[in-house]
Amino acid sequence: MGVGLSALFLVWAVPEFRSPVFAKQYYDHWQAAASASQKSNPDDPHFWVRELYGWVYAEDTLAQWLMVLLGFGTAAISLYALIWLRRTWDQTRRSASAAHDANEIAEQTSIAQLRPYVVVDGIDCSFEPASNRVGHDVRVFIRWKNCGQTPTRRMMWDVSYKRTIGSKGLPEGFEYPRSGEDNYTILGPGQTSVDISTTIKFSDYEGTLKGVAELYLWGWVEYSDGFPGSVRHRSEMCVGLLPVIGDDILRPHTHAEHNGADEDCLKQPMTTA
Repeated sequence: MGVGLSALFLVWAVPEFRSPVFAKQYYDHWQAAASASQKSNPDDPHFWVRELYGWVYAEDTLAQWLMVLLGFGTAAISLYALIWLRRTWDQTRRSASAAHDANEIAEQTSIAQLRPYVVVDGIDCSFEPASNRVGHDVRVFIRWKNCGQTPTRRMMWDVSYKRTIGSKGLPEGFEYPRSGEDNYTILGPGQTSVDISTTIKFSDYEGTLKGVAELYLWGWVEYSDGFPGSVRHRSEMCVGLLPVIGDDILRPHTHAEHNGADEDCLKQPMTTA
């Protein structure tokens, strides 16, 4: 709009723009000035034409030149306004981008604070009657606790153990295989599992008492959360079981591998939601 107003001022103020007759007269004057001799008298009506290439005439009124100056001023202000508008637009765009990034960070932070986190809260052992013979076996319970603020979805778990010969420990590159069963459960916020367990044969337990064998227990849980677009979560554990005298029966000690959560796990999630 400002550029249009400045152009309007110029058209109105400069006679050449307003009327073809004035344009013809100005052209004739310019031709006369071009062919004039080297006159330097300011009283010469064509002196200013020669000096300023035909655009300035002594006959022009002060009002006309004020309008010309006003037109140029309006054009300059309009140009400045365009530059300022461009800068404002860039700043607005950057502000919108920063607000979008801040919203994403806030959303991710909220999910991280509210999502379920399942970790090992303890291991318990107890004797139980053997199912197919006279005697007792050892039942080992893994207490998985949801430390998050929302429940797990489609939580699957697995637990296994292995008896090793002597004190060699688990072999290098051990795969920590699954037991082959699909077990499902759910954990609410702050809830601890009570039924995730496996049975250790008494003969294997007896081998640890005699010092001719070692027991290693491992397990994992995989679960989803209630937030759209989130990935499957996984937590792993592996411990050695040492025989002790008393009610504890077996005492766990952390193994070097197969302990972690999510990115720190030895394996990626193997189940789906």
